[in-house]
Amino acid sequence: MLEKYIDALGLSEDSLNLEDVEQRFKQLAKNYHPDVNSTDEAHEKMKFLIEARDKLKEFLQYSIITKTYNTHDHVYHEMRDELYKLIERQFKILDGYTLCKKLWPSLEKYHYAMKDRPGFGAKGGFTGLFKHCGFIKKVFDKEKKRNVYRRNECSISSARKLIETLKRKGLIDYENSGKGRGSRLRILINMENVARFIIDNSKMLGIQIRILEHSV
Repeated sequence: MLEKYIDALGLSEDSLNLEDVEQRFKQLAKNYHPDVNSTDEAHEKMKFLIEARDKLKEFLQYSIITKTYNTHDHVYHEMRDELYKLIERQFKILDGYTLCKKLWPSLEKYHYAMKDRPGFGAKGGFTGLFKHCGFIKKVFDKEKKRNVYRRNECSISSARKLIETLKRKGLIDYENSGKGRGSRLRILINMENVARFIIDNSKMLGIQIRILEHSV
């Protein structure tokens, strides 16, 4: 039923949200507004765009689900899979969903390893982390007759950008020590900040979150 409205605004059903509906409507309306285009065709198009916007906003506003959690920690553990979508949408990072899916297990591993072994780090700085995440892969080069590293589907520059963005927003922290092959990269996740980020942007996912522990 809503497909024609979604198509009219050029949106995706999988990532439909109020912010994008309004933004896309304003972009398209510029071409068909009476002050710009006074043709009958433009008039009908504008009417349909208004109808599409209103119908989709009504659907989204009444379909938002409220989820209640006891603590921020519960939000972090139960909603972190949705973090990939939020980061991609919020920070506009190329292929952010795939990057996060690859990166997140490693961040988890480093977070818990740091609790038990403060000296633990990834050899080779960023390279060590990217090898573990799968950004680069080891393959056998028949000509050189030895193993070499090749880029995987996610670029290292995009991964660097993602890590810098996560740190700038206070979602993770990291430090480099040493240089070259002797360098170390240590990463820690700020669980409460991640939970707050999810809560603040949860409407993009069509939900709203309440915390019983204390208000956000």
